[in-house]
Amino acid sequence: MAGWLRSRPKAAVPEAAGALREAARARSGSEPLAAALSLRYAALPVAQARLLRMLTLAPAGRLDLRTASALAGAPAPEAAAALRALAECELLDEEEPAADGTPRYRVPGRFSAELTALRERLDRPGELQLARARLLERLVRLVDSARALLDRTVPGPDPLPGPLRLRSAAQAGHWLREERELLLDAAEQAIAGGDLDGSAGRLVGALLRTLPLAAADGLSPADAYRLHRAVLALAERQGAPRRAAAALLNLAELRAAAGQWAAAAEHYRVALAHTRDPLDEPAAARALEGVAECRRALGDPVRAADAYGRALALRRSLDEPAAQARLLVRIGEAHAAQRRFEEAGREYRTALALLRRLGDERGIAAVGTALERLGS
Repeated sequence: MAGWLRSRPKAAVPEAAGALREAARARSGSEPLAAALSLRYAALPVAQARLLRMLTLAPAGRLDLRTASALAGAPAPEAAAALRALAECELLDEEEPAADGTPRYRVPGRFSAELTALRERLDRPGELQLARARLLERLVRLVDSARALLDRTVPGPDPLPGPLRLRSAAQAGHWLREERELLLDAAEQAIAGGDLDGSAGRLVGALLRTLPLAAADGLSPADAYRLHRAVLALAERQGAPRRAAAALLNLAELRAAAGQWAAAAEHYRVALAHTRDPLDEPAAARALEGVAECRRALGDPVRAADAYGRALALRRSLDEPAAQARLLVRIGEAHAAQRRFEEAGREYRTALALLRRLGDERGIAAVGTALERLGS
């Protein structure tokens, strides 16, 4: 209400109190904060009011000039001026600026429900979808720009207008690290919406290619899991079994790397189901081998040997001798774990013959040692 008074130099405090009481009565006795918001909102210029409503579409309500101009469909200088004005009205909270000095804001949680209700009442669904699409495409261009700055061998997209542009590799890395959670949230939010799968898929792909460049140790397992889950959701909705199988295999390997063998085995099993129609032999072999590794880690050599055997049949049909040798060794190990030493020796000797044909000296030595242990 102080802001309301500031915009009306001739008004007095009692008038502000009266306006607040009247607004509360008009809203069926709503709380003073909601009534004050309605007064401030009603006094906004049309463009600022529309922008404020659109900003509720930002993931977690966090935004900057780059995302706000996309949501509003407005030039950068116009969006920047509107953001400053809304912050001065205390309708946006100011946050710490980005590493490049770009101001950042947040739609206050205390206003979120009221502003969302206004958006749903006043804006047409088509306009909201268009705003969300602009935001996603802006994020895709920014992520691709960051990738081009971090990896000079990659051509970048057409540059964004000056105020929106990432200008150096250091700035691109800072931006990706600061906005990582917002970018992941934006992708997941878009996929949950279900109506912008093309843009959502481009954003997920851009993040998978680019986020590993921003950290010394690459993409974190948690972020990788979120992104591959997003790929899986899109692939299953679009009826793309090959892409779904690839996403499930990636998810399974992340689970296996964390030692979550039962969860990994389930991902591999579902991936295998996606490889059947149409038949995708390489992915099926990878899935079966993964199932076998999980069964082995869980102390089930019988089922591990069965899965290894099925994977071996596929590797033979694909004519992959190195993979065949690896699987024969695994089958031999599974037999040895069951004290079926004769069968284990047979598998080791078959693997040894393949490794000699391939000239794999390290593999030959390893299998020779396994055979010696078996004999002793």
